[in-house]
Amino acid sequence: MAWYDCAVFYHIYPLGMLGGGQKLPALEAVLPHLCELGVNALYLGPIFMSSTHGYDTTDYFHVDARLGTDDDFAHFVAACHSHGVRVIVDGVFNHVGRDFWGFKEALRDGEKSIAWRWFVGLTSDPNAPNGVRYDTWEGHETLVKLDLANPDTRNHLFGAVDSWIDRFDIDGIRLDAADCLTPDFIAALRKHVESSTSWVKSYTAIIELGQMKACAMARRITRLIREFGRRITITISSKSPIRSIGSLATKAFIEDYRCIASSRITTSSDWRRSCAIHAICSPPMR
Repeated sequence: MAWYDCAVFYHIYPLGMLGGGQKLPALEAVLPHLCELGVNALYLGPIFMSSTHGYDTTDYFHVDARLGTDDDFAHFVAACHSHGVRVIVDGVFNHVGRDFWGFKEALRDGEKSIAWRWFVGLTSDPNAPNGVRYDTWEGHETLVKLDLANPDTRNHLFGAVDSWIDRFDIDGIRLDAADCLTPDFIAALRKHVESSTSWVKSYTAIIELGQMKACAMARRITRLIREFGRRITITISSKSPIRSIGSLATKAFIEDYRCIASSRITTSSDWRRSCAIHAICSPPMR
């Protein structure tokens, strides 16, 4: 059994928890308490350089200065490991912030810039703000959609992942906005990690599919399973009043792919924000 099959995860949003001016080392004081709770895996919200909330990345290779330094994070991960706690980081690959170096370069140098081709729908338009139009994440102008089919974009992101593994010794990556990522990109990410690092022995991807109807959830996971070619443990967590979400998705996964699936339905008036699926991908069955 892989470590994540029986892991107890605890989620921390560092920019919020440390918003009073503290740095990452302050989180080390929380580790004994987490261990007392039975936690053995820590899922961290975005920690890399960004302009505001963490999901508007400006640099994938360095820790947000508001949280400390790269060395601070490496020390924190080592402290987690000494307590028997694994560390999962947020991989925000679908989009970047407007202050991302490549986007700023594209705005500065125009279409002659290599970085111009890193972004979906980036076109010149004298009537648009800053003279350009581009695709975004769900209409948020501050979140610029990356072209994940572009080889240069992929190489940059995969290089960042390599650095997270080599420099910080992380144990996994949660894929943000995974419902916007193509199965082809996710499969390429997996292949890169397996071919370029020794991390494959403990490799895991946590995929959040977000707010989707039951049939859409089933179709999306089906495609991901085919791309990954590995056993997937599915947990359907929904506060939606549509109780068929759990039964429909579970039926599709168990019958077609013999996956382990469970559903938890609770009541909430704000269900639209909380409907999600998380899939934890474990090593291939041999």
